[in-house]
Amino acid sequence: MTSTGLVYDKRMEAHSDPTGFHVECPERTGRIFGLLESQGLAGRCQRIAATFATEEQLCRVHGEAHVKSMLGLKDLPKRKRM
Repeated sequence: MTSTGLVYDKRMEAHSDPTGFHVECPERTGRIFGLLESQGLAGRCQRIAATFATEEQLCRVHGEAHVKSMLGLKDLPKRKRM
């Protein structure tokens, strides 16, 4: 019998975009997981530990130029990232 996998880590709620352009926000991520828990669905899933994506994995779903641009942000002072 197979089961549904669920990857969740509280750190996911830190993913946000201060410009408001990106669809993800901490409230959305936390709300979805909260609903899964309240409906008993999270407990029925096979939990999978969250890991950081490799650059290769990121490039499978995002353009290489975008990935390089995002990775370059880590070298900027925080105030220049926004």
